[in-house]
Amino acid sequence: TRRSSSCSSKSSRRHHRSNGYKKSAAAAYQAQRILKRMKFLHSKRGMDTQPDVVSYNSVLHALAISGNWRQADSILKQMERNVDGVTPTVVSYASVIDAHAKSRRRGSAKHADE
Repeated sequence: TRRSSSCSSKSSRRHHRSNGYKKSAAAAYQAQRILKRMKFLHSKRGMDTQPDVVSYNSVLHALAISGNWRQADSILKQMERNVDGVTPTVVSYASVIDAHAKSRRRGSAKHADE
């Protein structure tokens, strides 16, 4: 019985981690949608919703939590090209590095350094 409770405990932890990943991935997706919507409303409707560095860093943080390094890299590159007049900060770079670290992808730390 001790062994079976250990197995169910491992299974429970695995399910909890999986569920946590799904929630963080969903949050990252939602953050990206909000950023796109802000851009759309600003450019097409003339509303005062232009994303600022805090908006971008919030999305990068959400992507970092889910380990989505590809999207984090893409958004950082947009910031480096000064899209929307936003330039990356130390927080931006730290979030992308965190995304690489959480991805558990082999060689990701080296890629983050590039």
